[in-house]
Amino acid sequence: MGSRPQPHIEERLLDACADHALARGLPDRLEPPATATGTSARMLIYHFGTRDALLRAVLGHARQRQLDTFGDLLRVRPDGVNTKTELINRQMYGRAGSSCSATGSSWPETH
Repeated sequence: MGSRPQPHIEERLLDACADHALARGLPDRLEPPATATGTSARMLIYHFGTRDALLRAVLGHARQRQLDTFGDLLRVRPDGVNTKTELINRQMYGRAGSSCSATGSSWPETH
């Protein structure tokens, strides 16, 4: 009688493997991400089936993180600031407008 993989363990392993891949690149062997996640290559195979399936899951997970981050940056916020650029403009120049001069430049003119 074997036990079934537990989703919360797979999610924790996937997070850690994605962190490792983003920091060091995709591995050619399972030992580096296994060591980085505190498990063994055998356990990664148990949870994900194959090395290729793990790498596909890692790439999908990293892509979802990217989409979530972009979505957060583009979401309209209650204070009216809806982009990182506007937030920076407001903090640096005291306003959220995109142009600082008659030339339409987003940076103040220097003379």
